[in-house]
Amino acid sequence: MPALSPAGDTDRSVKVVEQTTAAPSAPLRARAILLGLLLIPLNSYWVAVMEAAKYTGHPTTYSLYFNCVCWLLLLTVISRGLDRLRPGLGLTRPELLVVYFMLGIGSALVGHDQAQVLLSMILHPNQYASAENGWQDLFIRYIHPSLLVSNKETLKAIFMGHDTLWRPEVFSGFVKPLFWWGSFTLALLGAFASMSAILRRQWADHEKLTFPLVMLPLEMTEPDAGLWRNPLMWAGFSIPLFINLMNNLHQVYPSLPYIACRDKYLSDFLTARPWNAVGWSPLWFLPWAIGLGYLLPLDILFSSWVFFWYWKAQMIIASALGLGNNKPLAPYVPEQALGAYLGIATIVIWAARAHLRDVWRATVSAWRADGEDREAMRYRTATLLHLTSVGFLFWFSVHFGMEALPAIVFLVGYAGVTLAVLRLRAEFGAPVHDLHFADPGLIAVHIMGPGAFTPRTLVGYSFYFWFNRAHRSHPGPFFIESIVGAQRTGVSQRKVMLAMILAALVAIPSAYWALIASHIGEGLESSKLGGSLRWFGQQPWNQLAAWLKTPTKPDGAALTGIGAGYLVALGLFLVRIRFVGFPLHPVGYGISSTWSMGTVWLPLMIAWACKASIVRYSGLKGYRRFLPFFLGLILGDFLAGGLANVIGTFSDFKPYHFLG
Repeated sequence: MPALSPAGDTDRSVKVVEQTTAAPSAPLRARAILLGLLLIPLNSYWVAVMEAAKYTGHPTTYSLYFNCVCWLLLLTVISRGLDRLRPGLGLTRPELLVVYFMLGIGSALVGHDQAQVLLSMILHPNQYASAENGWQDLFIRYIHPSLLVSNKETLKAIFMGHDTLWRPEVFSGFVKPLFWWGSFTLALLGAFASMSAILRRQWADHEKLTFPLVMLPLEMTEPDAGLWRNPLMWAGFSIPLFINLMNNLHQVYPSLPYIACRDKYLSDFLTARPWNAVGWSPLWFLPWAIGLGYLLPLDILFSSWVFFWYWKAQMIIASALGLGNNKPLAPYVPEQALGAYLGIATIVIWAARAHLRDVWRATVSAWRADGEDREAMRYRTATLLHLTSVGFLFWFSVHFGMEALPAIVFLVGYAGVTLAVLRLRAEFGAPVHDLHFADPGLIAVHIMGPGAFTPRTLVGYSFYFWFNRAHRSHPGPFFIESIVGAQRTGVSQRKVMLAMILAALVAIPSAYWALIASHIGEGLESSKLGGSLRWFGQQPWNQLAAWLKTPTKPDGAALTGIGAGYLVALGLFLVRIRFVGFPLHPVGYGISSTWSMGTVWLPLMIAWACKASIVRYSGLKGYRRFLPFFLGLILGDFLAGGLANVIGTFSDFKPYHFLG
């Protein structure tokens, strides 16, 4: 059982790369790591302005971050120029990749589903508590003061603006809560790093997973610049370049034509019941998503858009039957999606069981696996780091008020989701993995009812919304992708892991600083700002207030939804083993139900049609021939859109939303 795709699947979608744990030979100079560390605060500020302050671009809402691609191109061009002046003066290919992944984890931590949600949550309760809503007596009294910003001077500065973070009265109000939540984040990252060190050998060497999202940076940094010399790449590049150019010019000169790529919605045509239950269903043309889709296996592409309509059909049928009248959560789509992710995690653990036994043996005895000294960490070190990190997360949860058993249930559920996200990217390069509204804590409350938990446990579940609102900005995959990049370019995995850990240490405070600094001038209440830091905190705290005021009844059907999703994922996997070539895949089932898939289902269907035709009539040779064209679609969109967002960061220009 080597992989989620049967061994007979000949469409592996990317060029075959030799994946052996050879002794590293390429150097990784300290100056590359230092450059990455210096760029992280600047990159964090750029992301904070784009995503939160100006709400003009959201690179961290999809798997491939356009800001990191822009940085990689800039650094590659500069390095090539420096090497012309003096060989060895610029960064080497492995060093460029290390900086790319360091900026990736920095972007994730400041991203749309990470620190932006956290800051909103720790600012919201004391700012909006009032005699009318009764929050102080309802739930604030159950929250440890160290976890919230309560300093009135700090709240006034960040909400009213015209102030600075560095004024002592303002800065002091952030110190305690950001220290504790920064420590919590660091423990999460320690768990991700150790998990990556344990799994890399199984996934990259034994199961030969392709890690498609590592492909674009590898192609961009080829020493012979083969991608940039290919006419097909420039043909693909020119299409989104033209669209971005025209639509950005339209922003400045409205009389110029506008190319409508993201203005149509299926819901505009389906307005009668029950068809209007189809909900938000964009009909968008996104060149970058078509290009990224071309890198995915055909079965994943097919399953993604087919299952997207499977979920929509469930909603329409539920509306037609009136299920929402008695069961507001019906048809339990987020619960089914969570079950699918947990099913994928179960498959992954089962497939890796022999390797995990070796890891445990290396942890508790003097035995060492062959080549273990070339891994990112020794298995004993990785296991101890993982246990320590998870132990801290459990201690944190219980110390600040949660009951032990609900805390364990939450951490196990989150671990399953994390493992599935890592696998989705490692094997298939999934363009989306947001999993909205499938927070393990939220679903536990749906199943058991709020009355089954103490108020402090409900507070804990509400707090953990900040890294479970969605998983688009999940920082975990960057650890394993970085050491796979190290393996493929012949650089020491341990040095790369050290660089990533240093990047995490710099990225956490950089994320907090960037978000506060980009908002404290105008103030969160200003209509000039995007508003995400103002309204992200509304959902969990309003929901908590509702749980405590008017507790809902237990809904056992939510557990049935999880079970159904779990069994369908396992069933699809077993069917694919029995019938090689079966077109429906559990990964497509798991990722297709959420918001982000709504934006890319049509581009992925277009990519499937293009790729299926090319592979059918031209085979693997034709696939490789046209690959540069589709990489050009990604690069043209990302670089043209990224440049427009750079201009928007430092001016009042509102760039075209090319990403979706």
